[in-house]
Amino acid sequence: MNTKTWALGSLVATVATAVLVAGAITSAKASAPAPRTVTAAAKVPKGKVKITNPTQRVVGWSGSVRVTPLVSKGAGVKVVSKRIHVYRGGKLRQANRRAVSLRPGTYRLVIKVRSKAKGRTSTTRRSLRLVVRQNACATAPDVRALKVDAAYSPSVKGTSLAQAQRLMRSPGALERVDVSQVLQHSSRLSELYAGDPNVMAQANAELAPLRRLAAKGVRSIQEREFAACGVATRYVGVFAEGELVQLKRL
Repeated sequence: MNTKTWALGSLVATVATAVLVAGAITSAKASAPAPRTVTAAAKVPKGKVKITNPTQRVVGWSGSVRVTPLVSKGAGVKVVSKRIHVYRGGKLRQANRRAVSLRPGTYRLVIKVRSKAKGRTSTTRRSLRLVVRQNACATAPDVRALKVDAAYSPSVKGTSLAQAQRLMRSPGALERVDVSQVLQHSSRLSELYAGDPNVMAQANAELAPLRRLAAKGVRSIQEREFAACGVATRYVGVFAEGELVQLKRL
């Protein structure tokens, strides 16, 4: 059985694992963007056009990067148009665009530039490989932006699951809890420990948040474990009906 400590308390973990088949949680390790080497651009000869583009971009889990052609031109050149064709997996995905928005993945870009020099029009074409890499590392401001509705109040809106996933740069490792089943099993355990006031006091304290949620009609909750920037920095968010009701740093 999984012995992971749940954000709602150790007793809830004990009860929940009695009714759920636990799976191992693998946390995404925070990865820092690869350093980019900057070199001085070579001077473009008179009347010529040079197409350049970075070979790597980094975006968040739910983000995309806007790519436009980067063109250097020599003296006496006027750029008439710049267009991008995007290929992925050998298939044409987008054609004849001024700019494209790309999600994480590996692409081949074909960039075509029409230019004029000395009254003559010419076309310069270049094929480039572009890697858009996902950065699954949430920063301290990302974590601080999460809003917790601990009371599950209609007048307060906690961060939604979708918003939390965007801020934390990850879908998060998922555990589901059926609230009614947990409370049913906890009542059976309470019968076993009815003679121990310390255990009962701890049980009532641990299960109080679940009971409050159940009283408001919440039938199931999700726990999502996220990785953040830093060494072994992890957070567990508890979501009731897709709304953040508790956040704990592990």
